[in-house]
Amino acid sequence: VMCSYNKINGTYASDNEWLLEKVLREDWGYEGFVMTDWGAVDDRVQGIRAGLELEMPGNTEVNDKKIVEAVKDGKVVKTVIKSPSKELRLDIKIDHTDLKEAETYDVAAVRIRAVDQNGNVAPFACEPVMFKTCGPIEIYGPSLASLQGGMGGCYIKTTGQSGKASLTIQTEFDTRTVEFEVSSLMNEKS
Repeated sequence: VMCSYNKINGTYASDNEWLLEKVLREDWGYEGFVMTDWGAVDDRVQGIRAGLELEMPGNTEVNDKKIVEAVKDGKVVKTVIKSPSKELRLDIKIDHTDLKEAETYDVAAVRIRAVDQNGNVAPFACEPVMFKTCGPIEIYGPSLASLQGGMGGCYIKTTGQSGKASLTIQTEFDTRTVEFEVSSLMNEKS
């Protein structure tokens, strides 16, 4: 993703931790790379803290010196935890769990990541993942898939009925269950 020149709520996009970390990564689930538009860096040290990974057209000597000085002065530029993976768990994000069926079925995207004890994606995790539903939902696609690079996902859809539903996601190292509330206007019209 390329961040813009603009200020958002008074802070330049390239320096905006709320935008780059909270909205982009946490709320929207973005796991990719963030770079600036050409020359859009305002404060490179703050940009690193905010989640900016690449300054374009490239690091300037001035900004390189600012980063080195910040580190020498003991300022936290970015914290990275490195340790061997001891255990894996599933990190699951669902775009919505309150499913509403009207003229057609409702679909929810389920994103799955295998993460270690520090919350880092485990790119070596390529285990099979089994999906099982209960209640008025079903898997939209196969009920068995493999993680690719530690990530995967599926879609679930409504079936025309209302009620509570659940999706169980199982691997060799973890099992998680997600609850859904399904309301169907189709069922009410009958």
